[in-house]
Amino acid sequence: LLIKPNPLWYDRAAIHDYLTPEIQRYQDQGLIPVVSNERFSGNPISGGYDSIEIANRLANLLPQGRVVLVIREQKTMMLSLYKQYVKEGGACTIEQFWHDFEPAKMPRFDMRFLEFHRLIQCYQERFEQVLVLPFELFLADKVKFCNHLIAFAGGTPIESVPDDVVNQGFGGFELAMRWRTNFLFHRDMANPSALFDV
Repeated sequence: LLIKPNPLWYDRAAIHDYLTPEIQRYQDQGLIPVVSNERFSGNPISGGYDSIEIANRLANLLPQGRVVLVIREQKTMMLSLYKQYVKEGGACTIEQFWHDFEPAKMPRFDMRFLEFHRLIQCYQERFEQVLVLPFELFLADKVKFCNHLIAFAGGTPIESVPDDVVNQGFGGFELAMRWRTNFLFHRDMANPSALFDV
């Protein structure tokens, strides 16, 4: 409701009617409601073309909200984005993926998406409270990272965090095999022209 609709048919009332009772339900339990989605920063595979539209929608819906942005060192972020692209069915080589295309009718990856200060400024212009945390802090000290976030939200500090690995990326061999097979066997938005959809 919040991210996908084209601006011409975005329905603010529908998302407001959905969020209001959900937020109240968590507040009634003494919890801090959180609305979270990595797409709030725009779609990285498409160069973040929709980042300002989404920021405006969030500011309009939750003007008193606090915003947390997690950024990542750009070189590791570039590889992570490519792995995600392949995982979603992309069939370009890494060189093709990073190639700077001329502006086209279809959004493509744009290296300027990694200029995080622009997105940070976008949110600072729309919200009074914005916290930026590095992903590397999460990797180094999960408890410290989480307690920064919790303090910003007005919660109670924690002493431990589960150490489960979620959404682990491909290794080099698996990545190389996957983009080759995607070309033929994985039809989706990242690769709509695959011959088969297996």
